[in-house]
Amino acid sequence: MVLRVLPLVVMPTAVLSLTAARVLKDWELVLERRLETNAAAAIRSVARRLDALLERTLRDVAAGMTRDTAAGGTPASLEAAAGGVRTSCGLAHRVFLFMNPWGFLYPPEDNAEGGGEDPLGGLKTALRGEMAGALGRRPEVRVAVDRAAYCFTALPGENDVYAGFEVDAGAFRTALADALRQFSKEGLTLAADGPGVAGEAGADGDARAVVIESPLGRPSEVAGRVAGARLLAEGRLFAPYGFVRIRAFLANPREMRAAGSLQARLFGWGIVLLFTGIVAGAGVVLRQAAAEIARARSRSDFVMGLSHDLRTPVATLKMLAESLFLGTIPDPAKQKQFLGAMVRECERLNRLVDRVLFLVRFGQRALVYSLKDTDVEFLVSAAVDVFRSQILGMADREHGFRFNVAVARDLPAVRGDGSALTQVMLNLLDNAVKYGRQAGDGPAKADTIDVAACRVVRRRRLGRRRGWVAISVRDHGNGIPRRELRRIFREFYRAPDAGERNVSGVGLGLALCRHVAAAHGGWIEAESKVGRGAVFTMYLPAGGQESGVRSQETGVRSQETGVRSQETGVRGDQPGGRE
Repeated sequence: MVLRVLPLVVMPTAVLSLTAARVLKDWELVLERRLETNAAAAIRSVARRLDALLERTLRDVAAGMTRDTAAGGTPASLEAAAGGVRTSCGLAHRVFLFMNPWGFLYPPEDNAEGGGEDPLGGLKTALRGEMAGALGRRPEVRVAVDRAAYCFTALPGENDVYAGFEVDAGAFRTALADALRQFSKEGLTLAADGPGVAGEAGADGDARAVVIESPLGRPSEVAGRVAGARLLAEGRLFAPYGFVRIRAFLANPREMRAAGSLQARLFGWGIVLLFTGIVAGAGVVLRQAAAEIARARSRSDFVMGLSHDLRTPVATLKMLAESLFLGTIPDPAKQKQFLGAMVRECERLNRLVDRVLFLVRFGQRALVYSLKDTDVEFLVSAAVDVFRSQILGMADREHGFRFNVAVARDLPAVRGDGSALTQVMLNLLDNAVKYGRQAGDGPAKADTIDVAACRVVRRRRLGRRRGWVAISVRDHGNGIPRRELRRIFREFYRAPDAGERNVSGVGLGLALCRHVAAAHGGWIEAESKVGRGAVFTMYLPAGGQESGVRSQETGVRSQETGVRSQETGVRGDQPGGRE
């Protein structure tokens, strides 16, 4: 499954990474195109801003002159109206009223300066030409004459009368400089050049360029930087300043290239982190999925193993009961023998049911323990007697297992649940019998199981040294490989050769032992060498010390769990196999 799902995650990620790498390869070109687009947009913004300023001023001039002409418009009133317009409109240098095609109503042509030559003749000719070409369809006329700019618009209801103004060069230069300064950004330097936009003319008669420095440098560096900078875009202002050219330069190509390179690296690292995150996330998901599948398979094996263990006594009971019911056993002694076997199978079945309930509560973390002082010598001896008389199979008895029990004198009592601790002992003894058989070609060898209990003083992890009661079960079988020692206490884990050796169990015995020992404030550990058997030792706090066992005093009563504490102790039949 993992091999089928992995390409579905890795392939799209690889394609995404390769595509992003291709884009990053051409990132500098993309950056240049973006700079060119921004430069063209900045030039258009400057032109639109100045055009809107001229249009607004023209509307104000037309409104001021319209009020006077509607009132009769004497020369004195026209002069007063023009003065008011010039005062209110800072961009208007002179104000005009023009009647097409006759000439100017204001200022009167007979008051014009200059003897025989008409000083407004050039402007008059330009206006007549523009208005004749428009044929009355264009209300606004903008012209440039002798480096001066003029704007005119038709008065409302007067198709042949136009109000206009001459643009003040100084005010226009200030507005142009403000617009260039506002839109010089993102490393751009905007420069404007053309007749009349920079004030005084140079020695060759051409006006000096108006250059506004971008925020990246100092004004003193502008001329030198623009001279060697790269031209990105250029354009012109709207009429009547169509002769003014606006150019956009890359103020500092090296800095912009470095910034683009840094941005590309950041994007590259982002893609790498994205790829790593996707792969890591996919790995975690697949690992969790594999673990869930393994747990599901283990649960299935667990159910199959329990069903096999339950079917065996049921089948035996059915066979014995049918024999008695059909009268095939006439001998009273044989009948009594069969009845005794049925009682034993019922007890065995009862132990299996108790064990199933115990394992279910163990899986649900719902075990409740009844605390009391427990004599260690009695606990060990009783567990060995129960195992030898009730659990040890006939084949194992014929095999000749011997149990050597060595319990130190004057052992302190341990505070715990006697039924649960007995279950741990039964599981350890069952493991020792199952895996303690010596393999060989000759006749079966009589094996020995050593059970010992003593008091030790040792440190657990980083804690202080304290007294413990150590209960150990040792077998003399083939031992456990080193790589298996860390796995045997996992739930549902069984030794790799358990199936080959026909060892029954579902892999929960040692996991249950570890849980019970931990709940009593202790732990269990295993030591083994291949060919020299294995020893399992459970350490419990010596009497009078805090054990940390969950009990009815913790606020969880046995009635709340639906079972009595006595039912948690499994008297045990066929405990789980070694893990």
